Amino acid sequence: MSSVGTEVCEQGVTEILNIIRRLGPKFASMIWGSPGIGKTDATKEAFSKPGDEHEIVLVLAGCSEPTDISGVPFEYKYKDEPVATQILVPIWAWHASVDAPPEHQGPMVIFFDDIVTGHEQTQAACFKVFGEKKVGNLQLRDNVFIIAAGNRVEDKSAAFEMPMALANRMKHYYAKCDVSSWIEWGIEHNIHPLITAYIRSQGNHLNTFEEVVKVSSAEKAFATPRTWQMLSESMFTLDPTGNIGGDWLYKAAVGCIGSGVGIAFSTFANSTATLVRPDEICKNPNKARIPDKTEVDVLYATITSLEYHINQPENYHLWAKALQYVLRPELETEFGLLIAKMATQIALSKLDEKGRIAAAQNTYFKKMYRKYGTYLANPDA
Repeated sequence: MSSVGTEVCEQGVTEILNIIRRLGPKFASMIWGSPGIGKTDATKEAFSKPGDEHEIVLVLAGCSEPTDISGVPFEYKYKDEPVATQILVPIWAWHASVDAPPEHQGPMVIFFDDIVTGHEQTQAACFKVFGEKKVGNLQLRDNVFIIAAGNRVEDKSAAFEMPMALANRMKHYYAKCDVSSWIEWGIEHNIHPLITAYIRSQGNHLNTFEEVVKVSSAEKAFATPRTWQMLSESMFTLDPTGNIGGDWLYKAAVGCIGSGVGIAFSTFANSTATLVRPDEICKNPNKARIPDKTEVDVLYATITSLEYHINQPENYHLWAKALQYVLRPELETEFGLLIAKMATQIALSKLDEKGRIAAAQNTYFKKMYRKYGTYLANPDA
C-alpha cells in the first residue's frame, strides 16, 4: 500500500524559477506562497536577464472572466449566412501562438498572477491553456512558458480552492522567504542599508505573515519582503539620503510593517545613530572608528551601510578601501566576511578587464584571501 506525504518541499522563489527555466517551457508551472514574498517580481526579473529577455504578459485571474482567457465566440458566415461560431482570442494568446507576427515570435512568459483568486469558471477556462498550451484553436509556441502563482487558501487572501483537474495539468512548487537570498537581493536593488542590517540581525522579521494569520490579528500591516521594500522607498522619499529617525521613521515603519516589528525596527535604527559613515571609512580606512563588540546593532548598521556604499556603480573603485577597513585585526571575522564577499563580487564581476587584473594584483585582495579564503570557498566551514 503506497503512502502520500503531507509535507511540501519549500524553496526560495529564485531557486524555484531557476528550476523552471532549467526544465524548459514544455509543461506549465505553479508557484504557491504567502502574500508579499516576491513571486511576481522575481518572475519578471528571472526572465528579463540581459541577453535572455522574454516578453512577459501578466494575466490577472482575479479580474478576469472566463472569456478573457478562453476567448469570445463570434459568428462565422458562409455565403453571407451564419453557419458556425469561431473564437476571438485575447491578444496575448495571439502573440504567444505559432501564428504570431514576427515581432512577437521570441521567447515569452504568460504569467497568471493570483490565479486562485479567479472564481471556479475562470480557473476552468485555464484547463486547455495549461494542459495543451492552446487558446481556442490557436496553438501556443514551444518557446512560451506558462507560469501561475497564488496564495494558499489558508492564507486568507481571497483564494479559492484550485480544481484538481487544473492542478493535475502543471508542476507545483512551494515558495518560502529565504533571508540570505533576500539580503543579497536587497543590496543589489538599493534597499535601505538599515533595513538589510536589521534583517541580518532579526531574520525572523523578514516575513511575519504566518504569525499574523495564527493570532488572527486585526492589524492589516505586517512584514513581508514587499512591505520592507515599501518602507525602504518611504525612507528615501522622506529624505533622499535616507537619513530619517525619530517620530517620522516610527510612523513610516508602523504603517508598512505593523506595530510590533515597526517599533523594533525604528528602535534599532535610532540606536545606530553612531554608526561609522561609509564615506569616513573610505576616506581613512586605517583610522576610522570600529564600533565596540558590545554595539552589535551599530556594527551591523556600519558594515551593511559600507556594503551598500561600495556596491553603487560610482563607488566600485572603493572596494579596496572597504577591505582595508575590515582587515583590521580588531574587527570580528563575521562582519569582515560580509565585506570580503561584496568586494570579491565587485572585483570579479563588476569591474572591466583592466580593473579585474588590477584587483588580482592588489595587496589587500591577497590579504583578504589569506584571511577569508576558506570561508569564501566554503560558507559552512
